[in-house]
Amino acid sequence: MIECHDGTLLLVAFTCEPNVGSEYEVGWRWSISAAKVFRSVVVFTRRASLNRIPGEPASFKGWPARRLDNILFVGIDLPFADRLSGHTLMRTHYVLWQLLLLGFLRIAYIPTKIIHHVTFVAVWMPPLEAFVEAPFIWGPIGTNKPIPRWYAFARRSPWFRRLVTLWWPKVSIIGRFAQKKAIRLLPINAHVQSLLSRRGKAKSKITPAIRISNHLMELTPTSLSPRSRRVVFVGRAIDVKLPFLANDVGRRILELDKSAEFWMVGERLTRIIPGPYPDRMRVLEFIPQRRVWDIMLQSMVMLFPSVEGSGFVVLEAMALGLPVVCLEGTGPASFIGTSGGIACPSGPTYELVQRELERAVLSLLSDGALWHGLSAGARARAREFTWEDFPKFLYNLYHEVILETS
Repeated sequence: MIECHDGTLLLVAFTCEPNVGSEYEVGWRWSISAAKVFRSVVVFTRRASLNRIPGEPASFKGWPARRLDNILFVGIDLPFADRLSGHTLMRTHYVLWQLLLLGFLRIAYIPTKIIHHVTFVAVWMPPLEAFVEAPFIWGPIGTNKPIPRWYAFARRSPWFRRLVTLWWPKVSIIGRFAQKKAIRLLPINAHVQSLLSRRGKAKSKITPAIRISNHLMELTPTSLSPRSRRVVFVGRAIDVKLPFLANDVGRRILELDKSAEFWMVGERLTRIIPGPYPDRMRVLEFIPQRRVWDIMLQSMVMLFPSVEGSGFVVLEAMALGLPVVCLEGTGPASFIGTSGGIACPSGPTYELVQRELERAVLSLLSDGALWHGLSAGARARAREFTWEDFPKFLYNLYHEVILETS
């Protein structure tokens, strides 16, 4: 049992909803974990998220809220927030929401030990809570790596992505002030840490934004026999996941290995990768999470050439004993380490990357000893990233900050 700190912790989680995944799950899980460390936790979130949070109806200084044990979720939002729904306008909503929250925090008197900004995690969208007079933590801080220049299928301009993800964090005045003001910064991987200022790096600790539950590992068979010779890609049809590369690699695997299968699972994949599909290839979408886990349990290799900074599905695959084939220098590569899969060179040409991924997948399909070693290694690595152990990390983090600022 972790000893709880006295006082109130303020968490800022624009997205905070259970059982949704992505940024929503980050906000929810960090809030629930923090409640095991502080006796009183107030979480500021948007109105749409508040409506999906369980708990007793309440209020906080005029704003609607929900109380769940020792957590008070507060739904502070703009009167026209409903007009800013959808993925395209979400970042605009977030910027305006932060301005509203900053004004509220500067006017309202809320005694607090720490203000901790949890979501959004993008390093190029700095938190405005840095302008509030209180000990401040920023993190998890993340971003995806730019789409590689050799990937010609990106729908947005590669130079614009590079400007936003690589250069804006270095020149943003608000971002650099937030790094200066923060007591601790929590980049999700080494790439994000490299984007911080020198002062920010000195106060940073690499901390993945996501974890998994221990119960996933209980589903995993220890032998290879229940699995098919299946390679699976799981992910939405967005550029950062490089779905066309996965498609080309998977189809080539079917040509080279006549007993292999290739499945792609994810939202909107059937739109960008229309049929007809070759024999032993399937493309699925809109299936329950438990069904996705069953597919992974019946497969041998997770092919995931994404350049994103994290990836829940990577940890899920590892927990289910599925070795991951990914690209070097990415978030998935940081999760698998040297024992949970194979990280392939990311460049310099599309053809070379495709061949390296094909070679890695074929080696796992054909070498039982290699597969068993990396399967066990994937499960061992996954045990290092569990929600059950996360409150211990938060306790140590908050304890250090309290000691430094008292």
